[in-house]
Amino acid sequence: MTRSLRDALFLRLRRMGGLPLTPHTPLPAGGSYLIALDVERDLVLTIGALGRRALPRGVYAYAGNARRGLRARVERHLRPAKVKRWHIDHLTSRREVRPLTA
Repeated sequence: MTRSLRDALFLRLRRMGGLPLTPHTPLPAGGSYLIALDVERDLVLTIGALGRRALPRGVYAYAGNARRGLRARVERHLRPAKVKRWHIDHLTSRREVRPLTA
């Protein structure tokens, strides 16, 4: 993805209210969330029972829900070093994957 396309996506998400998560972003205790990710090169991942999966370079969105601890869940997903508990963890722990917004 080119830098200009990345910047355009970021600005569009900002206008839509999908501002990047910061420590000061107010969040409810629970609810749904969406994380936009930039996969900078083609990847082959091994994901639990799903096995090996090819993932082409591009921008992806991950939707999730947390009944409680919404901030902790999103921050956990964005942290590169973690125990792989959800499918998204196999992707966000790779250095070739960069979060665009949450």
